[in-house]
Amino acid sequence: MKILFVILACTLSTASVAMPKNMIEVLKEKGNFSTLIEGLERSDIADTIKKGYHYTLFAPTDEAFNAMTSESINEIFNDRNRLKSVLKYHIAKPALNKRSLLRMNGIKTLSGKFITNKSTDWNIMLNDSKLVSGNHYSFNGIVHIIDKVLIPDAYTSGNEIQTVSSVDLERYMGHWYEIYRIPNKFEQGCFDVTAEYRHEGEKVKVLNTCFLGDGSKKTAKGTAFVTNTDTNAELKVSFVPILQRWGLFAGDYNILALSDDYEYALVGSKDRDYLWILARSENLSEAIVEELFQVAERQGYNTNRLIKTPSLKIQ
Repeated sequence: MKILFVILACTLSTASVAMPKNMIEVLKEKGNFSTLIEGLERSDIADTIKKGYHYTLFAPTDEAFNAMTSESINEIFNDRNRLKSVLKYHIAKPALNKRSLLRMNGIKTLSGKFITNKSTDWNIMLNDSKLVSGNHYSFNGIVHIIDKVLIPDAYTSGNEIQTVSSVDLERYMGHWYEIYRIPNKFEQGCFDVTAEYRHEGEKVKVLNTCFLGDGSKKTAKGTAFVTNTDTNAELKVSFVPILQRWGLFAGDYNILALSDDYEYALVGSKDRDYLWILARSENLSEAIVEELFQVAERQGYNTNRLIKTPSLKIQ
Protein backbone atom coordinates (compact mmCIF):
# COMPACT_ATOMS: atom_id res chain seq x y z
CA MET A 1 0.00 0.00 0.00
CA LYS A 2 2.84 2.35 0.87
CA ILE A 3 4.55 1.60 -2.47
CA LEU A 4 1.29 2.28 -4.34
CA PHE A 5 0.95 5.64 -2.58
CA VAL A 6 4.51 6.64 -3.56
CA ILE A 7 3.87 5.70 -7.21
CA LEU A 8 0.61 7.66 -7.24
CA ALA A 9 2.28 10.68 -5.66
CA CYS A 10 5.09 10.63 -8.22
CA THR A 11 2.58 10.33 -11.08
CA LEU A 12 0.58 13.32 -9.86
CA SER A 13 3.76 15.33 -9.33
CA THR A 14 4.96 14.60 -12.89
CA ALA A 15 1.59 15.46 -14.36
CA SER A 16 1.68 18.88 -12.71
CA VAL A 17 5.01 19.81 -14.29
CA ALA A 18 4.59 21.92 -17.45
CA MET A 19 5.94 20.46 -20.64
CA PRO A 20 9.16 22.16 -21.84
CA LYS A 21 8.67 24.98 -24.34
CA ASN A 22 10.09 25.30 -27.83
CA MET A 23 11.77 28.52 -28.95
CA ILE A 24 8.64 30.06 -30.47
CA GLU A 25 6.74 29.45 -27.22
CA VAL A 26 9.56 31.10 -25.29
CA LEU A 27 9.23 34.19 -27.50
CA LYS A 28 5.46 34.29 -27.03
CA GLU A 29 5.82 33.96 -23.28
CA LYS A 30 8.37 36.77 -23.14
CA GLY A 31 6.20 39.06 -25.28
CA ASN A 32 7.41 41.91 -27.49
CA PHE A 33 8.36 39.64 -30.39
CA SER A 34 5.23 39.70 -32.56
CA THR A 35 7.05 40.93 -35.68
CA LEU A 36 9.77 38.31 -35.37
CA ILE A 37 7.23 35.52 -34.77
CA GLU A 38 5.17 36.69 -37.76
CA GLY A 39 8.26 36.56 -39.95
CA LEU A 40 9.31 33.13 -38.67
CA GLU A 41 5.85 31.73 -39.32
CA ARG A 42 5.40 33.40 -42.70
CA SER A 43 8.75 32.01 -43.90
CA ASP A 44 8.12 28.53 -42.44
CA ILE A 45 11.29 28.81 -40.38
CA ALA A 46 9.11 28.55 -37.27
CA ASP A 47 8.38 24.91 -38.13
CA THR A 48 12.11 24.21 -38.44
CA ILE A 49 13.03 25.58 -35.03
CA LYS A 50 9.98 24.07 -33.36
CA LYS A 51 10.97 20.57 -34.41
CA GLY A 52 14.77 20.79 -34.55
CA TYR A 53 17.32 20.81 -31.76
CA HIS A 54 20.39 22.70 -30.57
CA TYR A 55 19.61 26.07 -32.15
CA THR A 56 20.71 29.55 -31.12
CA LEU A 57 18.21 32.30 -31.93
CA PHE A 58 19.19 35.98 -31.80
CA ALA A 59 15.77 37.59 -31.31
CA PRO A 60 15.20 41.27 -32.22
CA THR A 61 12.42 42.92 -30.22
CA ASP A 62 9.43 44.67 -31.78
CA GLU A 63 11.20 47.97 -31.01
CA ALA A 64 14.19 46.77 -33.05
CA PHE A 65 11.95 46.19 -36.06
CA ASN A 66 10.09 49.48 -35.48
CA ALA A 67 13.42 51.31 -35.61
CA MET A 68 13.77 50.28 -39.25
CA THR A 69 12.19 52.30 -42.04
CA SER A 70 8.85 51.11 -43.37
CA GLU A 71 10.48 50.68 -46.77
CA SER A 72 13.06 48.30 -45.32
CA ILE A 73 10.42 46.30 -43.45
CA ASN A 74 8.23 46.00 -46.55
CA GLU A 75 11.20 45.04 -48.72
CA ILE A 76 11.98 42.15 -46.35
CA PHE A 77 8.46 40.93 -45.55
CA ASN A 78 7.13 41.16 -49.12
CA ASP A 79 9.92 38.98 -50.51
CA ARG A 80 9.78 35.48 -49.03
CA ASN A 81 13.32 34.58 -50.10
CA ARG A 82 14.69 37.81 -48.64
CA LEU A 83 12.72 37.22 -45.44
CA LYS A 84 14.16 33.73 -45.11
CA SER A 85 17.67 34.99 -45.73
CA VAL A 86 17.40 37.71 -43.07
CA LEU A 87 15.81 35.45 -40.46
CA LYS A 88 18.28 32.62 -41.05
CA TYR A 89 20.98 35.22 -40.35
CA HIS A 90 19.57 35.31 -36.81
CA ILE A 91 19.87 31.57 -36.21
CA ALA A 92 22.98 29.51 -35.50
CA LYS A 93 23.74 25.93 -34.66
CA PRO A 94 24.68 24.47 -32.17
CA ALA A 95 23.08 26.08 -29.12
CA LEU A 96 25.45 28.72 -27.73
CA ASN A 97 25.11 30.24 -24.28
CA LYS A 98 26.56 33.64 -23.39
CA ARG A 99 29.81 32.16 -22.10
CA SER A 100 30.30 30.32 -25.39
CA LEU A 101 29.58 33.47 -27.40
CA LEU A 102 32.25 35.39 -25.52
CA ARG A 103 34.91 32.99 -26.76
CA MET A 104 33.92 33.23 -30.43
CA ASN A 105 35.18 35.66 -33.04
CA GLY A 106 32.56 34.93 -35.67
CA ILE A 107 29.26 33.06 -35.51
CA LYS A 108 28.24 30.86 -38.40
CA THR A 109 24.51 31.24 -39.17
CA LEU A 110 22.03 29.16 -41.12
CA SER A 111 22.04 31.80 -43.87
CA GLY A 112 25.57 30.92 -44.95
CA LYS A 113 26.84 34.23 -43.56
CA PHE A 114 28.87 35.06 -40.46
CA ILE A 115 27.89 37.42 -37.66
CA THR A 116 30.95 39.34 -36.49
CA ASN A 117 31.23 39.01 -32.72
CA LYS A 118 32.62 42.24 -31.24
CA SER A 119 32.20 41.22 -27.60
CA THR A 120 34.37 42.63 -24.85
CA ASP A 121 34.14 41.29 -21.30
CA TRP A 122 30.42 40.55 -20.78
CA ASN A 123 29.29 43.21 -23.25
CA ILE A 124 28.23 41.13 -26.25
CA MET A 125 27.97 42.99 -29.56
CA LEU A 126 26.92 41.10 -32.69
CA ASN A 127 27.70 43.28 -35.69
CA ASP A 128 26.21 46.55 -34.39
CA SER A 129 23.47 44.89 -32.30
CA LYS A 130 23.75 44.58 -28.52
CA LEU A 131 22.72 41.44 -26.68
CA VAL A 132 20.42 42.88 -24.00
CA SER A 133 19.25 39.66 -22.39
CA GLY A 134 20.56 36.16 -22.92
CA ASN A 135 20.37 32.50 -21.99
CA HIS A 136 16.60 32.02 -22.34
CA TYR A 137 16.45 28.25 -22.62
CA SER A 138 13.96 26.09 -24.48
CA PHE A 139 14.00 22.34 -24.92
CA ASN A 140 15.54 22.73 -28.38
CA GLY A 141 17.88 25.69 -28.01
CA ILE A 142 18.76 29.06 -26.51
CA VAL A 143 17.23 32.48 -27.21
CA HIS A 144 19.25 35.70 -26.86
CA ILE A 145 17.42 39.04 -27.10
CA ILE A 146 19.09 41.74 -29.24
CA ASP A 147 18.29 45.41 -29.79
CA LYS A 148 18.77 45.66 -33.58
CA VAL A 149 17.77 43.57 -36.55
CA LEU A 150 20.78 41.87 -38.15
CA ILE A 151 20.82 42.57 -41.89
CA PRO A 152 23.38 40.74 -44.05
CA ASP A 153 24.57 42.57 -47.13
CA ALA A 154 26.91 41.94 -50.03
CA TYR A 155 29.92 42.56 -47.79
CA THR A 156 28.84 40.29 -44.95
CA SER A 157 31.26 37.41 -44.80
CA GLY A 158 30.21 34.02 -46.05
CA ASN A 159 31.06 30.81 -44.27
CA GLU A 160 34.11 30.27 -46.48
CA ILE A 161 36.91 32.78 -46.12
CA GLN A 162 38.27 34.39 -49.28
CA THR A 163 42.01 34.21 -49.79
CA VAL A 164 44.01 36.22 -52.29
CA SER A 165 43.88 34.84 -55.82
CA SER A 166 47.58 34.12 -56.20
CA VAL A 167 50.77 33.97 -54.13
CA ASP A 168 54.32 33.72 -55.48
CA LEU A 169 55.79 31.52 -52.76
CA GLU A 170 59.37 32.50 -53.57
CA ARG A 171 58.55 36.17 -53.04
CA TYR A 172 56.61 35.32 -49.87
CA MET A 173 59.60 33.58 -48.30
CA GLY A 174 61.92 35.36 -45.90
CA HIS A 175 61.59 37.39 -42.72
CA TRP A 176 58.29 38.74 -41.39
CA TYR A 177 57.46 40.78 -38.28
CA GLU A 178 54.20 40.17 -36.44
CA ILE A 179 52.45 43.54 -36.10
CA TYR A 180 49.04 42.48 -34.69
CA ARG A 181 47.52 39.21 -33.50
CA ILE A 182 44.41 37.80 -31.91
CA PRO A 183 45.76 36.51 -28.58
CA ASN A 184 46.36 32.78 -28.43
CA LYS A 185 47.84 30.30 -25.96
CA PHE A 186 50.99 29.47 -27.89
CA GLU A 187 52.02 33.14 -28.08
CA GLN A 188 51.12 33.96 -24.49
CA GLY A 189 53.74 36.28 -22.99
CA CYS A 190 55.46 36.78 -26.36
CA PHE A 191 57.12 40.05 -27.35
CA ASP A 192 58.81 40.98 -30.65
CA VAL A 193 57.49 38.04 -32.63
CA THR A 194 59.00 37.19 -36.01
CA ALA A 195 58.55 34.42 -38.58
CA GLU A 196 61.08 33.08 -41.05
CA TYR A 197 59.89 31.08 -44.07
CA ARG A 198 62.15 28.96 -46.26
CA HIS A 199 61.02 27.07 -49.36
CA GLU A 200 62.25 23.47 -49.58
CA GLY A 201 60.79 21.54 -52.50
CA GLU A 202 57.06 21.08 -51.89
CA LYS A 203 57.34 22.21 -48.26
CA VAL A 204 57.92 25.46 -46.44
CA LYS A 205 60.10 25.43 -43.35
CA VAL A 206 58.89 27.76 -40.62
CA LEU A 207 60.84 29.29 -37.74
CA ASN A 208 58.82 31.41 -35.31
CA THR A 209 60.75 33.44 -32.74
CA CYS A 210 59.62 35.54 -29.82
CA PHE A 211 61.13 37.05 -26.69
CA LEU A 212 59.68 36.61 -23.22
CA GLY A 213 59.41 39.29 -20.58
CA ASP A 214 62.76 38.36 -19.03
CA GLY A 215 64.51 38.78 -22.36
CA SER A 216 64.90 35.07 -23.06
CA LYS A 217 64.19 33.78 -26.55
CA LYS A 218 61.63 31.14 -27.51
CA THR A 219 61.51 29.44 -30.91
CA ALA A 220 59.17 27.04 -32.65
CA LYS A 221 60.08 25.11 -35.79
CA GLY A 222 57.39 23.91 -38.15
CA THR A 223 56.64 22.63 -41.62
CA ALA A 224 53.98 24.07 -43.91
CA PHE A 225 52.26 22.32 -46.82
CA VAL A 226 50.36 24.08 -49.59
CA THR A 227 46.79 22.75 -49.70
CA ASN A 228 45.60 24.84 -52.65
CA THR A 229 48.16 24.74 -55.44
CA ASP A 230 45.96 26.90 -57.70
CA THR A 231 46.52 29.94 -55.49
CA ASN A 232 49.28 28.92 -53.02
CA ALA A 233 47.28 31.01 -50.52
CA GLU A 234 46.07 28.12 -48.35
CA LEU A 235 48.53 26.13 -46.26
CA LYS A 236 48.66 23.80 -43.28
CA VAL A 237 51.40 24.31 -40.67
CA SER A 238 52.48 21.63 -38.20
CA PHE A 239 54.68 22.29 -35.16
CA VAL A 240 54.55 18.72 -33.83
CA PRO A 241 58.11 17.47 -34.60
CA ILE A 242 57.45 13.79 -35.11
CA LEU A 243 54.32 14.39 -37.20
CA GLN A 244 55.44 17.34 -39.36
CA ARG A 245 56.39 15.02 -42.20
CA TRP A 246 52.73 14.11 -42.73
CA GLY A 247 51.22 17.44 -41.73
CA LEU A 248 49.25 15.91 -38.86
CA PHE A 249 47.87 18.17 -36.10
CA ALA A 250 48.44 21.09 -38.45
CA GLY A 251 46.77 24.49 -38.21
CA ASP A 252 45.47 26.22 -41.30
CA TYR A 253 47.27 29.30 -42.61
CA ASN A 254 45.33 31.37 -45.11
CA ILE A 255 46.61 34.52 -46.80
CA LEU A 256 43.64 36.89 -46.83
CA ALA A 257 45.42 40.01 -48.06
CA LEU A 258 48.85 40.62 -49.55
CA SER A 259 50.38 43.82 -50.86
CA ASP A 260 51.61 43.90 -54.46
CA ASP A 261 55.19 44.38 -53.26
CA TYR A 262 54.90 41.57 -50.66
CA GLU A 263 55.61 44.05 -47.86
CA TYR A 264 52.61 43.20 -45.66
CA ALA A 265 50.03 40.44 -45.32
CA LEU A 266 46.90 39.43 -43.44
CA VAL A 267 46.79 35.77 -42.37
CA GLY A 268 43.97 33.92 -40.62
CA SER A 269 42.43 30.55 -39.81
CA LYS A 270 39.18 29.31 -41.33
CA ASP A 271 37.45 29.10 -37.94
CA ARG A 272 38.21 32.83 -37.37
CA ASP A 273 40.00 32.05 -34.07
CA TYR A 274 43.45 33.11 -35.30
CA LEU A 275 44.47 36.24 -37.17
CA TRP A 276 47.78 37.98 -37.78
CA ILE A 277 49.03 41.10 -39.53
CA LEU A 278 52.58 40.57 -40.80
CA ALA A 279 55.05 42.99 -42.35
CA ARG A 280 58.60 43.05 -43.64
CA SER A 281 59.41 45.98 -41.35
CA GLU A 282 58.60 46.46 -37.66
CA ASN A 283 55.95 49.11 -38.28
CA LEU A 284 53.01 49.70 -40.58
CA SER A 285 51.20 52.94 -41.27
CA GLU A 286 47.84 53.49 -39.59
CA ALA A 287 46.18 53.70 -43.01
CA ILE A 288 47.41 50.23 -44.01
CA VAL A 289 46.47 48.76 -40.63
CA GLU A 290 42.97 50.22 -40.94
CA GLU A 291 42.62 48.78 -44.45
CA LEU A 292 43.63 45.31 -43.21
CA PHE A 293 41.23 45.60 -40.26
CA GLN A 294 38.41 46.27 -42.73
CA VAL A 295 39.35 43.23 -44.83
CA ALA A 296 39.34 41.07 -41.69
CA GLU A 297 36.01 42.51 -40.56
CA ARG A 298 34.37 41.69 -43.89
CA GLN A 299 35.67 38.13 -43.61
CA GLY A 300 33.98 37.67 -40.22
CA TYR A 301 36.93 38.17 -37.85
CA ASN A 302 36.51 40.08 -34.61
CA THR A 303 39.03 42.89 -35.02
CA ASN A 304 38.23 44.20 -31.53
CA ARG A 305 40.31 41.30 -30.25
CA LEU A 306 43.38 42.15 -32.29
CA ILE A 307 46.24 43.44 -30.14
CA LYS A 308 49.38 45.17 -31.28
CA THR A 309 52.26 42.78 -30.74
CA PRO A 310 54.12 44.08 -27.66
CA SER A 311 57.79 44.95 -27.86
CA LEU A 312 60.61 44.87 -25.32
CA LYS A 313 62.58 47.33 -27.40
CA ILE A 314 62.93 50.93 -26.28
CA GLN A 315 60.84 53.04 -28.61
